[in-house]
Amino acid sequence: MQFKPPLLLVGLMAVPLYACTGSVSSDIEGPGSGNGASAGNGGGPSAGNGGGPSAGAEDRPATFPLRRMTRIEFNNTVRDLLNDTSRPGDGLAGDIDSEGSGFTKGGAVAAVDARQLMEVAEKLAATAVSKFDTLVPCKPVPTDAAKQNECARQFVEKFGRRAFRRPLTSTETAAFTGYYSKTRTDLSATFPDAIRLVTAVILQSPNFLYRWELGPSPARKQGAVVRFNDHEMASRLSYALWATMPDSELFSAADAGQIRTPAQIQAQARRMLKHDKAKDMLADFQTQWMGLGDLLRAQKDARLYPSFNATLAQDMAAETQAFFAHVMGPTGDGKLNTLLTAPFSFVNESLASLYGLTGITGSNLRKVDLDPTRRGGMLTQSAFLTSHGAPGGSHPVKRGAELLERMLCVELPPPPPNLPTVNPPKDNVSTRERFAVHGANACAVGCHALIDPLGFSFEHYDGIGAYRANDGGKPVDAKGTVELGGKVKSFSNAPELTKLLAESDEVKQCMSKQLLRYVLKRKDAAGDEASLAQVASAFADAKFDVRELIVALTTANVFLSRQPSLDEVLQ
Repeated sequence: MQFKPPLLLVGLMAVPLYACTGSVSSDIEGPGSGNGASAGNGGGPSAGNGGGPSAGAEDRPATFPLRRMTRIEFNNTVRDLLNDTSRPGDGLAGDIDSEGSGFTKGGAVAAVDARQLMEVAEKLAATAVSKFDTLVPCKPVPTDAAKQNECARQFVEKFGRRAFRRPLTSTETAAFTGYYSKTRTDLSATFPDAIRLVTAVILQSPNFLYRWELGPSPARKQGAVVRFNDHEMASRLSYALWATMPDSELFSAADAGQIRTPAQIQAQARRMLKHDKAKDMLADFQTQWMGLGDLLRAQKDARLYPSFNATLAQDMAAETQAFFAHVMGPTGDGKLNTLLTAPFSFVNESLASLYGLTGITGSNLRKVDLDPTRRGGMLTQSAFLTSHGAPGGSHPVKRGAELLERMLCVELPPPPPNLPTVNPPKDNVSTRERFAVHGANACAVGCHALIDPLGFSFEHYDGIGAYRANDGGKPVDAKGTVELGGKVKSFSNAPELTKLLAESDEVKQCMSKQLLRYVLKRKDAAGDEASLAQVASAFADAKFDVRELIVALTTANVFLSRQPSLDEVLQ
């Protein structure tokens, strides 16, 4: 006989969410709710701080919002907590944009989501209990009632500690063991059923679902800020670098108070970046940074692109992830320049056909050299070009705008409502000519003077990234100019442009911002300038190795501390 736990409120209310008030949503003011996002100026694009952060800027970390785990974090956490690879997070409410940062965070939990979370928790608990001997800490599993009660208490302490990413309070332990006892007496539940119900309740608790690992002791103020404690730092590191819960080494280091000094934190960060789990974070960052989230849902005109299908789209995603993982992995150099200009990639037979390469067969990806005059780096790979192309061709505006926002951190305002549409394709008229007419409209010229030259650099690539020498019956014109470092520089095509970008201070500074936005799940805020200056300096010292930029972020003040929240009790 199967018993069901009460409604989700049991999981939410049985254990208090410390230092937190209000409804459960992604916008709760936990240790602060300020998002630090500043709106654009509305009248045109903003290039952020221009010359970059000042080393003398005020170092004032923002408040830290309570937020739900993202889908990838949920999937990875139940994988590591329960050895469950069913990816239940894929069916949860979607992640949402994180205050205009370009990256996502876990969304709010509405009533319908609460019901869904309860069902997910029940299913996970049932699967876990089916492997009962590996779930409970007692070996062998006892049959005596008194020994079962003691085993249940040990289970609550050990499983709860891992699920909440910190030791349980005495109140929490009493609440969960009390719930276990209540199911045994009131529901006549068997020992395995009672453990299953407790597991389901723990998995519904906001202490599991939300990124809030504050321990039972009050937070300690250090100067004007609150420094994250050891268990919070273990979780901040694990979710920043692995998108999952801490491993046993991080838990042990937190218990021993060994995640405090910059040297201790950076040693953990470097260890973690070498672990296979880092691949999940790197793939997630790269997908969001390059705007590839809709690639697998891309729609293309089958008459123009008969080879494009779901399998090819998956190959495109696999190529760019394999490339990024290689550059960032132990055999790569980790350099920003390599990510943007490397004349090699990873292709299979289908991608080789798209790229005009011969002698490659099969579905497995293999590293190949590319013609550096035609391709180099992620921006000339099919995933980026397909994601930001049109169903029936290239799209200079989409490609140029993505490059501005993602590589140069330029904030573009929404297009005006009266902006005319682009003229449809016509014989003997190139895509560049059609979009040049569109960009010359009085209501468009302000932004398009920045967007279009960059977008036109990609005109050698059609809507799915195949190289073309001609378009509209004419030779492709991919020439343009870009202002970098206060100087106007010319380029003839996308590979030349990407080399200019890779060498520019603007792109290097933007890379620091983008990783900060991803790690903190918010836009850079007033008070982040000193931390950005710190990590930018470390990035330069490392010859722009992105891996060292990630390590530097883990010891920046914005990662180590937060602003006190309103009415918070501090020691």
